[in-house]
Parts: sequence; structure tokens; C-alpha cells
Amino acid sequence: MNNAIYVTGGGPKCFLDTDPDDLVNQMWGDLTAQLLLLQPQVAHMVSRGGGVVINIGSGSGKWKLKFPIGQGGPQLAYCAAKAGFHRAADRLAFEYGDQGIVAFTVDPGFVATERTKMVTELGEIASRGVEPSVVGAAIAWLATTGATTEKNGSYHEAQEIARTIGLLPPLLETD
Repeated sequence: MNNAIYVTGGGPKCFLDTDPDDLVNQMWGDLTAQLLLLQPQVAHMVSRGGGVVINIGSGSGKWKLKFPIGQGGPQLAYCAAKAGFHRAADRLAFEYGDQGIVAFTVDPGFVATERTKMVTELGEIASRGVEPSVVGAAIAWLATTGATTEKNGSYHEAQEIARTIGLLPPLLETD
């Protein structure tokens, strides 16, 4: 499982206020470093006849965001890095699926970690996250039970998996 985040000094800033070194470091930490770590992992899996790769994505790299910087919204470089990393699973599936590699991208959704609970700018939003153990259980299920070749290279939302396997209640239908 691959997950990374680079946190800039002084907190998140809007794009034009972000130091160029922080832009480079964000892309390095959230994209390039993960790809470099994946190379030996995938090589080892291929040599053993296969394996499961789970890359942790983010809605920040997929969805239009609703919160500004300082109120839960991420920096542009984080969004760009995660969007780029989302493509890794489908590409790995294409290149190495016939050698036993099954790869997924999983978006954990908003998770109530110790760090997010301490970010005062999030206010009551911080209480809406799911516990990390729920996300972990959903990812474990995907890695074992859900790891099928017809889903190889696909993108999943951990909280939807958790609902499907009964770890979270269903969402309420709204008009």
C-alpha cells in the first residue's frame, strides 16, 4: 500500500503564495517518491508471480473541491500530484496484469485522524470523518476478497466499500 503526503512549512497557501520549492517538494513527496518506491515492489511481485498494489488516492485529485485553503481545502500541488498518482493503478494493471499484478487506487474519503482532529480551521467538519480503522478494514477487504482481475486498475472509494461490507450505515437518500 502506498500513501504519502508532503506538508509545507507554515501551513497550506494559495497557489500564487506558495514558494516554488514547496511546489517541487509537494510533487516529489506526493507523486515521484511513491513511483520510485513502487518500482522495486512491483519488480519483486512480478518475480514471485504476482501481487496486489493499493495506491491511496484522494478526492482532492478527482472532484471539484468545496473548501478554501485554511478551511479544509488542499493546495493545488497536492491536488495535481494525487490526480497524477490516480493513473498509476490502471497503468500498472495494463503493463503487468498478465504477470499477476492487480492494482487499485483507493480514495479513503475524509478520515478523522489525530492530525485532522487537531486542525482547528476544520471546525465541525473534523467530526464528520470516519475512523482510520474503517478505512483500513475496507482496504484489507479489497486486497483480499475484492482483488479480482476484472476490477484490475480501478478506482474505489473506501467508505463505499465499507458500506457495502457493512462497516458503515448506508447513506440516507435525499431528494
